[in-house]
Amino acid sequence: MSKLPIYFSHGYREREAVFNKYFGILIENNGFIPSLDPPSGDVNSAKLEKHLKHTVGLIAIVANRDGNISPYIKYEIDIAIRVGKPVLVFIEDNIPDKVLPTFIFKRGFSTKSFFRDYYEHQNALAIFKTFIGEVQLPRVQSFLYQKSTIILGFEKENLDLEVRIKNHLTSLGYFVWDKIEEGSEDLILEGEKHFNLSSTNLAICLTDKLSNKGSYYLGAIRSMQTPMILLTQNKKDTYSGWIPSEFRNKVLPKNEDESFSIVNQQIDLYEEDFVVVDNERKWEKYLNSLSTKSIIKGEYTNEFRDHIINNIHMGDTFKNISGNVSKDNSGNLVQSQGDVTIDGSFIQEKFGKDAADALAKVADIINQSKNQDAKELFNSMNEELKKEKPKKSILSTLWTGVTTTIPLIKSSVDIFEKVSTMIQGLS
Repeated sequence: MSKLPIYFSHGYREREAVFNKYFGILIENNGFIPSLDPPSGDVNSAKLEKHLKHTVGLIAIVANRDGNISPYIKYEIDIAIRVGKPVLVFIEDNIPDKVLPTFIFKRGFSTKSFFRDYYEHQNALAIFKTFIGEVQLPRVQSFLYQKSTIILGFEKENLDLEVRIKNHLTSLGYFVWDKIEEGSEDLILEGEKHFNLSSTNLAICLTDKLSNKGSYYLGAIRSMQTPMILLTQNKKDTYSGWIPSEFRNKVLPKNEDESFSIVNQQIDLYEEDFVVVDNERKWEKYLNSLSTKSIIKGEYTNEFRDHIINNIHMGDTFKNISGNVSKDNSGNLVQSQGDVTIDGSFIQEKFGKDAADALAKVADIINQSKNQDAKELFNSMNEELKKEKPKKSILSTLWTGVTTTIPLIKSSVDIFEKVSTMIQGLS
């Protein structure tokens, strides 16, 4: 059975990394391929709309942001609702109910004990998968013709800018539908024109002076899930809602060169692809890339986005998986998935002999249990402990997950207390 591509919406903050990994692996195990957009210096709605159009639905991991949720994740959910895509939201249980519509399919998770709700999460994904089905329906029409773009709203006053945009799109391999607002004002379109609209890859619309026909085309295109770049020459932004500025109409200045540059940048953003994370190794690499000072501070750049993508796909080393030793494609010795281990001398030097001995016993218990969830959690603990400044909050969450998954560890009071003391001793 082939896996289905799913739009995976999630936050980038450090405390959310463990949620992303837990749900990401769970989603993959239920027959989906998570597809996501690494953080970058800029984003636009057309890029997100394009990605959503090529997936079977959206799954969002919504963490608490000071009593609210990320407006970027909320906007992604809004797009899915607008185009009629199935939506499943895993939402932190300390977030007020009013932040999302009641009709959205949701399941809660607890910061400290979300692993205990594994079967609830598993059940939600099973229901979601049953609703979607086992096969993604093909989009045959899109591959019959050259990729295309439709341009609206540039008639009369902005012809020179329209010509430059059209030439640029042509150089990128697009067939450009232009001048469609000319001629009859009849809004009843023939079937062939609707076919052309539904097969269009991208729409670019200057919204200020649309004709009646242009307004109809705009509405029809929006309803057909066509990605769209919306533009305006009105500098007064009177919008006061929650939607981030990146997703609102881009303001074009009077200078034609500057306007063309802005449109060009928006097209480039649309052209960027998302990243498919289809195995645990890629998840480890992706999450490691997010654990940097830039992400923690919210300093997102295009260069950093490229770095993350390269880190996910380049090489074939299994950085965070303990167990048997094998070789990667470059001939380097790496550890393949199997029994978990610890670096006893490192742990003893950094945290003391009691902690090293206790963690070694925990590893033995996990290996004897053959519980893969516990192994994954313990491996993540190992990786966090190796960092220069391990985070107490992350280790506490992972340790709770380990002891919840294998209650025997918590029953071994001496072992449990020594590891807990080690974690609580971190600043």
